[in-house]
Formats: sequence, structure tokens, C-alpha cells
Amino acid sequence: FSYYLENNDRGWSNWSTETKKEYNNLDPGEYTFFVKSKNIYGTEGRLATYKFRVLAPWYKTAWAYVLWSALAGFVVWFITIAYSVRVRTQRKKLQLIVADRTYEVMTQKKEIEQQNHLLKAKNEEISTQKDDIQKKNIQLRESQEEILSMNQKLTELNMYLEKKVEKRTSKIKATLKQLQQINGELDTFVYRASHDLKGPISRINGITSLAKLESPDDINLKYFDMIEHTAKDMEVLLSKLAQVHEIINSKPRKDEIDIPSLLSEIRDVIKFHDKSLKTKYAFDLNVVNITSDRYLLSIIIKNLIENALIFRKTSNIEPHHIHISTSIKEGIFEIRIKDNGIGIHAPHLNMIFQMFFRGSDKSKGSGLGLYLVKMCVDKLKASIAVESQENEFTEFTVSIPL
Repeated sequence: FSYYLENNDRGWSNWSTETKKEYNNLDPGEYTFFVKSKNIYGTEGRLATYKFRVLAPWYKTAWAYVLWSALAGFVVWFITIAYSVRVRTQRKKLQLIVADRTYEVMTQKKEIEQQNHLLKAKNEEISTQKDDIQKKNIQLRESQEEILSMNQKLTELNMYLEKKVEKRTSKIKATLKQLQQINGELDTFVYRASHDLKGPISRINGITSLAKLESPDDINLKYFDMIEHTAKDMEVLLSKLAQVHEIINSKPRKDEIDIPSLLSEIRDVIKFHDKSLKTKYAFDLNVVNITSDRYLLSIIIKNLIENALIFRKTSNIEPHHIHISTSIKEGIFEIRIKDNGIGIHAPHLNMIFQMFFRGSDKSKGSGLGLYLVKMCVDKLKASIAVESQENEFTEFTVSIPL
């Protein structure tokens, strides 16, 4: 037998008695297989042909290339949106600084206008008392010289202030150019400082533990506990400052999240807020698995439960309850966290997500908890709503598109 594969072989094969032929790694396309036979006398038989087609793999098809292009466009769009959000945030900071500088300039200008107004009033008073002034020519001349001197000083003062305003305006313009770089450096500094300070705090905790072993007196133990508690508060503050940097520079991921497991981990982390273990948890988890950013969602849930533990009622008349429920509506994952604590003062509802805001004397923290929650919610393109009644309840609802 001798064979030839059109569009693959360069020519006919040598004669052989092999009755089969294998081809590997054929490119996609149309092929025709030719085979001819010859007997022992050298007589060739009829030419046989077989046509077949090799299809392209799915990832080289036209619709696959369209899919790759759409995916690349989505990534570019997402990066553009994230960058624009960051630019808007920095622009707002710049606007606040410019507003402060403008307010200072306007205040100085008003002071000058008030001085000028007082001077004019004094001139009018002098003109209405001409008769008395004529009798006191000497005093009048002295007064006129004093007034001229004051006018000259005022003119000089005006010129000085104008130059000062121009100089300050030029400084403001220069400051505006440097603010973006400074903000970036400040963000990096806060992040690095928060990490660098964790080492000394860990050493403080270690030294305190050794001190407890060597000096187990009740009075000493009391102060050691206070030191440990203060170090813990500092460690929490540094952790939240580092989280601000991490959230700003993070990109939301798609993780498979087991809600019960996540809640168990969070409760274990913040259990020091409820050392008496008197808080009762109730769960209504209609949804136990979702796909979202696990890190950002854990920050949201952790800070909301932490707030519920911190702002619980001090009386033992009514036990403290925290109710957590989950659901999905039209592709939106909702998690609700409700507690029967002291509630939120109504005028403070619009300010609780601001950085460093503390709406109660009971708050001993940094005021960053709910600010971190809002940052994570914005990062996930989600929304958060709060309902509260003082001394009754507080309920947060977080809605995350899946």
C-alpha cells in the first residue's frame, strides 16, 4: 500500500504492507486521504479517497475571541472606574484645604474692611464738629497729622496685606500641586507606621505576661490587666488604620464564602468584647454560600457586630440579643444585623459613617469602625441602611450585588 494526505503530506509514501496510518496534531481544515494498492506482480489497483474535516478547538473559534475581547474590555473599564473614584476622593480633600485657606483670607479681608469703616466713621465725626475743632487749631492739626499718619499706615497695611494675599495665593497653588503626592506619602506612612508599631505592642503584651508570672499580687495584676487592655486597644486602632490603606488599594475579588464559617471566625476574633458571654446570638440564614470578596465582607460584619457589643445596655434587666439574617432578592445579597442595645441618637444617623465620629460617651474606640464599613460597602458597589430607636434597637442592612 501507498498513501498520501492532501494538505499535510509532501508526496506519496513508500510501499508497505501496513494496513493502517495514524496522524496526530492536524491543523483545522479540509483533508483528502488517498490510498492505492499493488499486488506482488506490481499491478496497481484503483485509487481510493476519503475526505474529512478537522474542526478548530473551542478556544480558537470566533465566539471565543469575542469573549476574550469582552473580558479584556471589562477589566479596562473596571480599572478606569476604580481610578476615577480615587481621583474624586483626592479632589474632595483638595477642595476642603482650599476652602480653609480661602476662609482665612476672607477673614483677614473683613478685618481690614472693619478697620477702614471705623476710620471713615471717625473722619465723619470730626467733620461734624468743625466749630469745636476751629477753637482747637493746634489740637486739630495734631489730629489731622495723626489721621494722615493713620491713613498712610493703613495704605501701607493694605499694600502689605495685598502682597501677603498674593504670596499666600501662590503658596496655595503650589500646595495644590503637592497635595496629591503628599496624600500618597501620608497614606504609605500611616500604613507602615501601623505595621511597625505592632512589634512594640506585642513586646508590651509579652513583658506584661512575664510580669504577671513573676509578680502575681492582686494589685499588680490589676495594673497589668490595664496595660494589656490599653495595648489591645492600640493594636485594634493600628489594625484599623492599616485596613484603611488596604481597602483603598484593594480590588474586589470573587471568593466562595461560607457564611456560617465566616460568622464563627468573626465571633472568635471579637469575643473579648463580651467576656461575660451574656450576649445571645440568633441566626436566620436563608443563604449560606455566596460569591463575593471575603476580606471586605468580613470587615463589614466584624465592625457591625463589634458595635453591637460595645453599645449594649449596661443594665441586667433585659438580656442583650444580636440577630443576624441573610437573604437574596433579585440578585442582591442582603445581610441584616440587629441588636437591642442603646440605639443611635436620631441627629447622629447621618454622621455615623464619618471618619473618627463618635456619637456616644460610651465609645472608647477610634471612631473608625463604621467608616471602614462604608469604605468596604463602596468598594463592593453595595449599599447600607440603618434604622435605630434609642434604648430600643439598631438594625443595619447591607445589600451587595452578586
